[in-house]
Amino acid sequence: MAEIARVARGSLVLQGKLRPEAYPSSNLSSDRKKPRRSVLATSTPCPLITEPETLSSSFIIVIDYGTGCVDSFDGSRRGGKITVAVTEATVDSADNIISGFITLAFTSYTVGQNTFGGSGSIHVTSSTSESWDMSLTLSKPTETQALVFRSTVSYNDSTDLETVNGSGTFISSKEGPIDFSLNDLQYDFVTTHTPLTCPNPIGGSVTLSTSSRRATLTFGIQTPGCGSAFLSLDGGADFIVSMEEASDDPGPGVPDSVPPAPTGLSVTSENGQIVARWNPVEGATSYNLYKATLFG
Repeated sequence: MAEIARVARGSLVLQGKLRPEAYPSSNLSSDRKKPRRSVLATSTPCPLITEPETLSSSFIIVIDYGTGCVDSFDGSRRGGKITVAVTEATVDSADNIISGFITLAFTSYTVGQNTFGGSGSIHVTSSTSESWDMSLTLSKPTETQALVFRSTVSYNDSTDLETVNGSGTFISSKEGPIDFSLNDLQYDFVTTHTPLTCPNPIGGSVTLSTSSRRATLTFGIQTPGCGSAFLSLDGGADFIVSMEEASDDPGPGVPDSVPPAPTGLSVTSENGQIVARWNPVEGATSYNLYKATLFG
């Protein structure tokens, strides 16, 4: 979802205009009337943007990463092509699209080791709202996932927040279909000639339903950014999760099982120190000890 929202913002979908800040290789000026040429004419931009120099009611923008290059937007390696076709567009005095239809098509589009496919259509209903209808696939080295969803997107012009509400079906080659819904899922896109502050969801809830279980994950970040977030599952107690920038490296993965709790635990006071002892547990490499005070 974060990657699609990033594409949407950079390719004039959400706000209705192509941002030079989001794609520095674009040759379109911020006033959208005069072409903006890079002073580094000998360098190869990434991505290569093909766009009209002036807007009309129908036009096409192509975002081309070729066989692969490091994106000037956020430093991630991408490949392939995204085609954005706009029809029946009307614009306001600032050249924001306030109505129209937009289609997204992905051709061999890759981000790291992941390949995106499929297409999407977006109906722009105003300068701050859209309706999305997406049918996408994500192929990983170990599995293929399909995502079909319909949603509404509202944009807050003063805070650079997009709020997504919708529902759909997620299908994984490992898991099978899962129904999901998005409730006030917010993304923060601060683009002031610098990469995104945090190109990830910063708040809201996601509800997943299978044939045997329904779970809602609620989360948020007090101050938009990539520091830490609080999460709550099914209305339970909040817990804090630290966040960091993602990389293309999939990492070690999540173990299939969690080691059992240690047995034979004892805590004693020895020579002015608190000493904790327990029986070793196979598969456990470290433990966290917490000091607490109980009342009542």
